[in-house]
Amino acid sequence: MHKRGTLPRFCLDDRMPSELHTFHTDTARKNYVRSVIAGIGLCTSIKAVSTDAFETVLAIVQNHPEATAKLHDIEDFYITKNAMNGNGYTLMIKKTTGNAIDVSYIVSATGKGTSMPTVFHNCLRISIEPQTRKFKDGCTDKICAMCSKDFTKDTGCEVDHVKFFAEIVEEFIAMQAAPFAYPTETKECTDGTCRYRLADAHSDLEQAFIAYHALVATLRLTCKKCNQKRKRS
Repeated sequence: MHKRGTLPRFCLDDRMPSELHTFHTDTARKNYVRSVIAGIGLCTSIKAVSTDAFETVLAIVQNHPEATAKLHDIEDFYITKNAMNGNGYTLMIKKTTGNAIDVSYIVSATGKGTSMPTVFHNCLRISIEPQTRKFKDGCTDKICAMCSKDFTKDTGCEVDHVKFFAEIVEEFIAMQAAPFAYPTETKECTDGTCRYRLADAHSDLEQAFIAYHALVATLRLTCKKCNQKRKRS
């Protein structure tokens, strides 16, 4: 399943070097890596695309902060659609054991891992998705709570926290015994989105946050534009 038989032209262009260290900003590195992945496109084997394609992606992933563990027992790479964003891509590593894991090509581009506070924040947001989904499914609002425009396919319809989610997380952390230590163990979600939630060892903390969120969070529906333009004061 691939629409190209060779490495994309941009990787052969002298103006687009294939080594990340030749770029001077993270934005340039990210754009380059996005171009590589998009140019290769959906495929079940990057080795089958070309040796150059495989070696280029391998060189990129070797810049990932967890490259040693990620690349252990690697057999091949392949690219699938991103389950969260149908227009996006997910880079997968096929292992010689028959297993497969995802690897972030954006993290590989910068070589910078996600901070523990951010990982914790993301895990908690995933943990309350059943609440936000239930709210959205049961809400009959037809207009954005902020701009009062009708929801359409173009405007989108998103669940928004009246009190910022980050503030709720901060309040929850403040309620825990000091000093608060961020959980270090996560597990991959089983929904094909290549996202992570807190590991079972931290289930009590996760359940406590789910209950706290249900108690204090006020939700509303907004269009995508209004949701994205909100800024914490």
